[in-house]
Amino acid sequence: MKSFFTSTLDYILKQAVKPVAVYFLFFWSFIEAWFIIPIPPDVILAPMTLAKPNKAFFYANVTTIASVMGCLLYTSDAADE
Repeated sequence: MKSFFTSTLDYILKQAVKPVAVYFLFFWSFIEAWFIIPIPPDVILAPMTLAKPNKAFFYANVTTIASVMGCLLYTSDAADE
């Protein structure tokens, strides 16, 4: 069981250093604020900041902006009903 978690963490860390990970983080944060998803964007944010600690504030800002945009979309949909 330990090897499963170790290999999963290694895979996530390899994916977190790719440039596409920022777009996925933005997308996941946006969708998580709009829908009820049981997996928060912190699951993606933590490995990304572990892989590149100097970009931690950038990743946190991306997550925050996407979450606020998703929330605004959700509230605008709710106001129309």
